[in-house]
Amino acid sequence: VMMSADTATAGVASRLAAARVLTAVFEQGRSLKTELAATLPGIGDPRDRALVEAICFAVIRRRPAYDVALRQWLERPLPPRDAELKALLMVGFAQLDVLQLHD
Repeated sequence: VMMSADTATAGVASRLAAARVLTAVFEQGRSLKTELAATLPGIGDPRDRALVEAICFAVIRRRPAYDVALRQWLERPLPPRDAELKALLMVGFAQLDVLQLHD
């Protein structure tokens, strides 16, 4: 399946938005509901909004398993300054695991 550049860019933006929401929730103790309410209106395509929400819910549900996977993968834990990178890795896990999005 070929994707257009616009579709690929939107997909990256959605995943980055999800990672930023998750970073705020995990690292700053913010409410998921509040972060989604602030983020989703800025995403034009309803499919992209749905993807951000689905990714966030999947990561939160499966976070313990993803933490274990990261510990097994990484030689040493990511430092706190790399919280957004950790969230992006978890977004990737959710795509492959729960959502089965391989693109």
